[in-house]
Amino acid sequence: MPNLISVCIPAYQQPELLQRAIESILIQKECLFEIIITDDSEQKNSLLLKTKDKRIRYIKNKRRLGAVKNWNESISFAEGNIIKILHHDDWFTTDLSLIETTKSIIDRECDITFSACNAVGEKENFLFYHSISEKDLKIVEENPMVLLWGNLVGSPSVIAVRKEVHKPFDPKFTWVADTEYYLNILLTKNISFKYIDKPTVNITTNSKEQLSRLCEKNKLLSAQENIDLFNKYYVYDVAGKHLSSYFREIACNLSTSDNINSILYALKTSKKPIALPLTIGLLRKTLKNLL
Repeated sequence: MPNLISVCIPAYQQPELLQRAIESILIQKECLFEIIITDDSEQKNSLLLKTKDKRIRYIKNKRRLGAVKNWNESISFAEGNIIKILHHDDWFTTDLSLIETTKSIIDRECDITFSACNAVGEKENFLFYHSISEKDLKIVEENPMVLLWGNLVGSPSVIAVRKEVHKPFDPKFTWVADTEYYLNILLTKNISFKYIDKPTVNITTNSKEQLSRLCEKNKLLSAQENIDLFNKYYVYDVAGKHLSSYFREIACNLSTSDNINSILYALKTSKKPIALPLTIGLLRKTLKNLL
């Protein structure tokens, strides 16, 4: 169906938050949409309250897939020509958010859009406003590889993408799975994007159930995934960003054991000059602690 938007919700636990997300979709105006929910929860019971709305498709995963694979599972059922990801604990800010996010794709002005967002707490309290500056936006337009040094785009819930240019999330990654997805698409030849400078989505940022909270506790995983990400996409330094200084900074935030393991991992897996700045960072941190 032309211009059908598939809103894909990879869900895990928290039925009340899933219901909030669904309700924010059902009020959307001026667009055609379907809602796809893939439930990766541990319990056998359905997260979804009974509904007769034919726009909603609910799929209970036969086995636990894990977060990133569940993102892909949800998208795999999409019948629309535009994919809109919405995590189950996020929700639209207004009844026009969906058309505002996708109109440029519908009009074939671009292939992918991303917007600003409101970061909110578990009690829906406003925490901060996330956006991208004009300077950073221009840098991303000139060379998306700058995203290696930091995710300027934001959560997958802020993006929409034309189905024909979508590529699956790489399940090898967890902490930087979203950044890898953006790089994989934006570095493709002749791909264009548009930024919507208004918050179309409320993003829950401090839930204990969130993947990012779990990853923050595992700094070794974060370091190893950054090594893998640079192995996959790094070609040269961009816009004053330097591989060496980036990994020296990572090393300064690691424990000694995690740092040693990261250095060994880089030596084993990386063709890029990553082990040396990790070692320098470890030495600097050690000397600082001795002084």
